[in-house]
Amino acid sequence: MINFRKHRRFWFPTAYDLLFKKQVLKKHTMAGKTDAVCRSSVGDSNCTLPKGYFDPSTWKIMNSRYLGIDNSQIDIAALIVLKVLKSKGFGAYLVGGCVRDLILHKTPKDFDIVTTADLRQIKKHFHKAIIVGRRFPICLVHLKNSCIEVSSFETKNKKTEASQTTSLQSVKGLGDENLARWRNCMRRDFTINGLFYDPTTNKVYDYVNGIRDTKHLTLHTVMPAEKSFKEDCARILRGIRIAARLGLKISSKTKTAMQNHAQSIMSLPTERLILEMNYMFAYGAAVPSICLLQRFKLLNILLPFHAVYLRQIVEAQTTKRSTLLMNLLSKMDAILSANQPSNCQLWIGLLAFHMALVQYPQDSFVVWAFSFILFHGKLKMAIKSAKEKAKSCSQFLPEISCFSGNKSDEILIEEVSHFVSLVKSSITCLMNEDALSKALETCHMSSSFSCKVFVSKNMGRQVAELFDLDSKYCRNSHIESDVIDYNLLKKGESNETRFVLGKIIIDVLNDPDIEESSHIFPETENQMKNDQKSSHIFSEVLNRSDASGSGNKEEQKKHFKQRENGGNNMVLGSVQNKHREIFEEGKDETSISSKKKRIFSLHDNFKQVVETKFKRRKEGKIKQDITDIQLDIQMDGKTETNLRKKIEQENCEVSRDKKSLSKLFMSR
Repeated sequence: MINFRKHRRFWFPTAYDLLFKKQVLKKHTMAGKTDAVCRSSVGDSNCTLPKGYFDPSTWKIMNSRYLGIDNSQIDIAALIVLKVLKSKGFGAYLVGGCVRDLILHKTPKDFDIVTTADLRQIKKHFHKAIIVGRRFPICLVHLKNSCIEVSSFETKNKKTEASQTTSLQSVKGLGDENLARWRNCMRRDFTINGLFYDPTTNKVYDYVNGIRDTKHLTLHTVMPAEKSFKEDCARILRGIRIAARLGLKISSKTKTAMQNHAQSIMSLPTERLILEMNYMFAYGAAVPSICLLQRFKLLNILLPFHAVYLRQIVEAQTTKRSTLLMNLLSKMDAILSANQPSNCQLWIGLLAFHMALVQYPQDSFVVWAFSFILFHGKLKMAIKSAKEKAKSCSQFLPEISCFSGNKSDEILIEEVSHFVSLVKSSITCLMNEDALSKALETCHMSSSFSCKVFVSKNMGRQVAELFDLDSKYCRNSHIESDVIDYNLLKKGESNETRFVLGKIIIDVLNDPDIEESSHIFPETENQMKNDQKSSHIFSEVLNRSDASGSGNKEEQKKHFKQRENGGNNMVLGSVQNKHREIFEEGKDETSISSKKKRIFSLHDNFKQVVETKFKRRKEGKIKQDITDIQLDIQMDGKTETNLRKKIEQENCEVSRDKKSLSKLFMSR
């Protein structure tokens, strides 16, 4: 077995450093491969290696507390699934976007798990579990009102495996689980999605420099970008969605490959397109998503009407004027988030509403009445509110014209009904290519590019029902506040979706935050909003971990002290929450197979006990970073409960050997 060298809380193999220098790695090749470029672990530099070679010296295992991961953000259902699988003797890890979001202190939209068990074994241990999918079969586990996707290391894509036949029998010393994790992440789309996390041991496994790319907020493909997008063109939309939501910078090679394979998304089924578009628009990142889609000329394919509309605004040099479309999407982003998404009916309805206004501009009185009808659900109240607000919103010319004077209730209702029919016809343009072409001709828009409609007839019918004002559309009478029920909104409940749709339009007309059209075509990546705080945190963490193999303990202690005194909100470990458990059990990091127990995240009470013991025995000064020190304690058959009781009674014996305890304490 390969020996791992230990340095505080991250471990990396050293044997293969020597093997690589002696060119012994030539034995571990994949048959029939030619030269390719393999990214090294230093920055974004490249090292040329024969294709099929891999460098285990770049593999990293880091403690999650170094990365600031808070286990309280993990869904309880995901933790239960992990616990059950591990109790049955299987290896199980959180994988993919949820690990990335936890590192970036974002709320994951879902939790995916990968395990050494096969799909049948997974289904056997959970009552509500079904196996779905043909190309990539997974097991959906329904637990505590959550749906957890569980995949198996044994699941393979036949097409991918045929093109990436790997002979790894000759690889010795890496371990089966290491190889299983490595092969699994090599089939993933982007490096930042190739991380594995085990909450029970607080270890994050990185085989493709995913932590480094997360630190730099950069989007890289795992395999060469051209090959990756050729294998699965849906990764283009997925990459744009991730970059838009997290404010990532797309690497130059990935960007070029996206542009070269943009037309390939025409081959995707409509179900996949609506799924990817919903991830972009329904989770609070519609504005950056539509900007990236326009930049990579994908908006011409997916939403050609709106693409031409935005381009005409720029060509007309009206960049300083507010655009209604960007304001609608901006207000929708302010309402939605990753943990509070909506159904696709909401953003499809907004796009149809905007299309109707572009083709047939309306009086502000009509638009106000239309929005208040959606919002209140009561005609008389809507007309009364519209009369009070009708004189505003002249900033959205030409879609919304200026107030033309008061109208009788009958005329106003008739004009609103006519506008509703126009909105419904716009929904047809999103479902039918012929109707879309006619709409482009009506607005004198050129359509030289190919386009693809992705809204199904069933979905179009549901969106049209939102604007069916002849039916009983009133919101529940017991709901008098403006609070949004996100559970109903996510399910696509008509009354709630209609209410939020009206709220967005009213917010835009009431207090528009100017979204200048100049932001639609940013010239540089620097105009994207980056999470500078997260980048600064990871620069500190990874620069410290990459500084040397042995590390400087004094600098690390100084770093912890500065973080505590500097007011940084990210506290290492779980000390931030005083109501968390005092202890977390895990395996000894010196050896993966060891069952030695460790204590993390010292509680304030335990801190006082240790301080008292050391003062009594006069063994030295107590450091301010005592809450981050790890103490190795041999349990000797004692249970965690008994140890906790002794700590509470302040009668626990830390160690009878004062010298060894002092040396351990000061070295940590």
